[in-house]
Amino acid sequence: MPAIEPVLIHLAADATACDGQVLARFDARTPHTGAAPLPLRPLGGAGPEHWIGCGTTTPAVRGSIRYHADAHWLVGHLSVDAEDAELAAFRTYRALGDFISTGNHPFLIRTWNFLDRLNHGHGDAERYRRFCIGRHRA
Repeated sequence: MPAIEPVLIHLAADATACDGQVLARFDARTPHTGAAPLPLRPLGGAGPEHWIGCGTTTPAVRGSIRYHADAHWLVGHLSVDAEDAELAAFRTYRALGDFISTGNHPFLIRTWNFLDRLNHGHGDAERYRRFCIGRHRA
């Protein structure tokens, strides 16, 4: 069986100027150290995905957010109890807003949200609707 090669995504405009420091590694199959741990399952036969920054990366925790950053980019992870989807979204987006407003990386480029049983419930009680209300309130 051939080895699965990692997918490398360079975040710097000029990848040739970078020294290849990994900011994030998406791979649920193997434990790892170094980059921000983002335990997302790969789709299909895709291998691990590495996001490469530029310069020295620094791991840290601020509030409830664990992250790795270089001078230009930051990749972080936040996990909250999502039994109450509205409260979970409110707490998540409030923490995210506080985080980016007080740090050195003030622009949000991309977020991923995972909410199990997303379409569970009916009408106004649907979890996705409750999530959206909580996000709006934050």
